Amino acid sequence: LVGGMHSWLLQQCEQGTVTRELLSDVVRRAGLYSMLLIKPEPKITLIGFERPLSKARLMLDIHVKHQAELSRLHQEREALLQRRERLELSVREEVEVPREMLGLVIGKGGKHINHVKEATGVFSISTPPVGVEPPVVVIVGPSREAVAKAREMIDFGEVDLNVTPAAASRLLANSQEALRDLEE
Repeated sequence: LVGGMHSWLLQQCEQGTVTRELLSDVVRRAGLYSMLLIKPEPKITLIGFERPLSKARLMLDIHVKHQAELSRLHQEREALLQRRERLELSVREEVEVPREMLGLVIGKGGKHINHVKEATGVFSISTPPVGVEPPVVVIVGPSREAVAKAREMIDFGEVDLNVTPAAASRLLANSQEALRDLEE
């Protein structure tokens, strides 16, 4: 038997739940003489003629396949329920961000958003798709404090400065270095 199926069958047998009925049902429907679940090894022994053995193997294969899928779906459901509960108990805030500032909020390859999430413990920071106006960043976190701290870290301002022509030419001449310094 595959993976955890043997231990699952043993556990179900010890609890006296569906598995005994399942094994008896397979014996009866397939026309076997008997079926034994061997405890120390991951094995089921089928006793009967060739045709009923083939039918029983097919029935068990289908059951194991479906049981594995049901187990996977159950785990997925549990994870979704936990996520739902976490989100229901969380704090959510929407922050309008000027389109030209979204690059700074996100950072190269999402670096800034990941840093903010790690530093504040917020669950997610979602940026709007291209073309959505006004651009709104959604922050979801475990507490008002964590969300407020994350908002501070992504709330970039913009200031217009009057620059003399000499300073402007110096900035433009060293634009690559100046931009790199500003980025860092």
